[in-house]
Amino acid sequence: MPVHRIIFEGRNFIGFKKFKGKILNKEFFCKLDQKTKNAIAKSLGEFLSALHGFNFKTSLKRNEFSSNYCLKSFKEGNEEIFRDSLLKLPVDIQEKAKKYLSDFIQNKENLAFKPCIVHGDFSSDHIIFDEKNNKIIGIIDFGDLCLSDPAYDFYALDFEPDFSLKILKHYKGKKDNSFVKRMEFYRIRGLFFGLNSADSRERIKAFYEIEKIFTFL
Repeated sequence: MPVHRIIFEGRNFIGFKKFKGKILNKEFFCKLDQKTKNAIAKSLGEFLSALHGFNFKTSLKRNEFSSNYCLKSFKEGNEEIFRDSLLKLPVDIQEKAKKYLSDFIQNKENLAFKPCIVHGDFSSDHIIFDEKNNKIIGIIDFGDLCLSDPAYDFYALDFEPDFSLKILKHYKGKKDNSFVKRMEFYRIRGLFFGLNSADSRERIKAFYEIEKIFTFL
């Protein structure tokens, strides 16, 4: 994946020349041949390896970026997202979701990850693909860049079933015992976030996905 030169740097954002490619959305991805899909998985795995391997301690000096602060924010942030969405669900689903969150947070293995720099919004909307050369040429929108769980950057890469696991095979970062479990947790968390979407279609989709998950949980 090429490294693009910054041509403008402001207080809150930076600028590059516009990428000559297209957004790698799910519909377009499904039309690609298997060789290209495998190459995409490899490129994304290598990108996340490099991003998560960045030594943030040499760049961030404030105490609020400590691991303890990250874990505290992790617990409080997830509890808030679930709490704000629960009342929009049937009572039986609410109870199951509460137990799911409680069990996840109380399992120390799920909180034993080593925080790293993550993209924070790593979805198909932010991956630029060059159709002519059949390869990824850029990753955009780092506005949600933060210090968090490396598994968080994998949950939204649902181009096809288990594609995130194919990316994970090319990932050189630490993959602890609960890594895949946390990827699934973030996927479910994203659905709860979707219940508050301004788009009614997203709200309906999230509702039925959550109902399906917790009905059989």
